[in-house]
Amino acid sequence: MAVCLVSARGDSHALSDDHPAVSASDDVDRALAAVSYLARYSGRTHVLYACQSREWFTWCERNALDPLVGIQRAHVELYIRALGDHGLTDSSVATMMHAERGYFGFTHIDGLIAANPVVYARLPKIHRDESRTQGLDRLELIRFLQIAQTITVHHGALASREFCEPRVRPGLLHASNWDRWSAGCAARRTGSRWPAR
Repeated sequence: MAVCLVSARGDSHALSDDHPAVSASDDVDRALAAVSYLARYSGRTHVLYACQSREWFTWCERNALDPLVGIQRAHVELYIRALGDHGLTDSSVATMMHAERGYFGFTHIDGLIAANPVVYARLPKIHRDESRTQGLDRLELIRFLQIAQTITVHHGALASREFCEPRVRPGLLHASNWDRWSAGCAARRTGSRWPAR
């Protein structure tokens, strides 16, 4: 099965299964480390991490490096740069490093390597566009509810209804229950008890 990655320019790069993550001639400790790390995962995560590990092992083979023993932070940073030079976006490069971070973390915990070379490797910065964020954070929600209550009682009730209990269908709330329901939302925000009928 081949995995296809799409670069920032829209180019696709196929990662084939031609290079197994662990070949028969590899050291037993390295093979055991890769197999035991990948055995922790199943489904799509297992497929993704196997693909990412395969890319790491292939890169090490091309550069005459042992994928486990003797790897230093500089090697990992060169690999990160090679991924970026291959046309991957910064977020794709960071994603490609998930398997290596776990792999080296567990081999360090298991005592197969003295130090984890990935810990201090510099990953590309991923800039998130705050204008594309959906929803309100906690402080924005509190401010929204406060302002809605100062306009009219109806605005406050509607705002409370939308944000306190978004899964309630409008038909379930009758006009006679608005005050009780609104008070219940306020009570829930403050940790008080729900008002009696």
